[in-house]
Parts: sequence; C-alpha cells; structure tokens
Amino acid sequence: MHKKIKVYTLSDGTKWTADELAEYLDVPRKAAASRLAQTSDADRVLKPFGLPRISRKIINDVKSRNYYDADGHWKRILNTSLGV
Repeated sequence: MHKKIKVYTLSDGTKWTADELAEYLDVPRKAAASRLAQTSDADRVLKPFGLPRISRKIINDVKSRNYYDADGHWKRILNTSLGV
C-alpha cells in the first residue's frame, strides 16, 4: 500500500512536496512539512532557516564573557555556528 504524497502549490505557482522542500532547505522533513502547511506564500516557505534564538543568545553570551580559550575551541565553534 502506497502513501499518497501531498503536493503544495505556492503563491508563485511552483509545486513542492515536503521531501523536496526539506532537501532544498537542508532541514528535516517535519520542519518543511510544517512550513508548507502553515502558508502558501512562496517568500515565507522558501526563506532559509536561521539559527534558533537560543543559539544566538548562547553565542552572544559566550562572546561577551571572554572565556580563556588557549586551543581556540570556542572560536572554532562560534565561527562554524555563524557560518564564518
């Protein structure tokens, strides 16, 4: 028995499935399906996912405290998280 795949039509006329959007945005399928279910506005659906607010808060907190980091561990983590 095959499960029917739902195809969503966005405001710009493009058609997407949750799997296609998940691959395009590089996010889990559930996140893509949720976004498709919430709106059909192409700009909102295709907008890249950013860092969660908690991650930004943690990054700013770590940067502001001037941790001693002889091996550059935090610098590598922060640069990777920020995409630098």
